[in-house]
Amino acid sequence: MYITTRMRHPLWDQRDRYAAGVIREYSEYTGEIGPSPNYLSDEWFTLTEDNGNVRILSKDNVICSRRAIRSNISNSINHSVRIFRGNKSYIVSLNTNGSLSCNCTGYSYRRTCSHIKEVEDA
Repeated sequence: MYITTRMRHPLWDQRDRYAAGVIREYSEYTGEIGPSPNYLSDEWFTLTEDNGNVRILSKDNVICSRRAIRSNISNSINHSVRIFRGNKSYIVSLNTNGSLSCNCTGYSYRRTCSHIKEVEDA
């Protein structure tokens, strides 16, 4: 099942012991739910995110969960493409809203570049 879950930070009750703003009350994670690892009890579960990260989460810290919808665009296209030009390389990435971005200086000024056009043409 593909879900978005909101998890309460386990140290939230002791937040006054840390610098202000270091501990957030909750974090949200989206991914495919899996079983708990064999070495842990059933009070834990795994969540595999789209970027490949696997999180082991405690069921006690779940605030709420909801079903998430996968974007067909992000599943059918790789999330990033590396383009080589001479001894330099540039990364063109697919954003969650379906737009493309690049890490070159031209993109930072114009919000478009030849690397993006190259990926769109391919």
